[in-house]
Amino acid sequence: ALVLTALWLSIGEAALTGDTLSSGSPVAKIVEMLKDMSSKSDEDGKAEEETFSSFKCHSTKVIESKATKMSDLEELSLSLENKIEKLTALKGELASKAVSVKKDLEKNDETKREADSTRENSHKSFLSSEKEMPTNLKTLSQALTSLKETEKKSAATELLAMSSNAELAALGRQLQEVQNPPASNPFSKVFLSP
Repeated sequence: ALVLTALWLSIGEAALTGDTLSSGSPVAKIVEMLKDMSSKSDEDGKAEEETFSSFKCHSTKVIESKATKMSDLEELSLSLENKIEKLTALKGELASKAVSVKKDLEKNDETKREADSTRENSHKSFLSSEKEMPTNLKTLSQALTSLKETEKKSAATELLAMSSNAELAALGRQLQEVQNPPASNPFSKVFLSP
């Protein structure tokens, strides 16, 4: 558009320098029109240049802003990738610990079941023993009474054996034989026992 305008202006100037041109002639009008178009074209060019400058400045700012944001997002992406790797490793570690804890819990449950069984068996045994206790106490009481009586007889027999009287000594020996017969005579205890 500028080249065309410059061409028409040069044609118009050449025509104006001639003697045949008058102010109302059609060529003069065209030349005037071309001059107006040229000045308008210059004004439009300047306006477009200002608009382009403004757009270029805005675009440069947007590009720089976007580049900064992209850089920040790339750093964030790397940071997040590192966090993901750490969390993945932690997940594996925790999964391993969970398996170990589960095994420990199963082992503890088994141990508890065994302990419960042992306690139950001990309780049953105690209850059985507790039922037998009165009978056992009665038997022990009878045995104690029998021992006391035997001890009294033994003391009397020893006194007789120590006595200086020969008849009493012989009687003491007979009592001892009755209480403790010789192994060679198994019937003496049966026949002589009171």
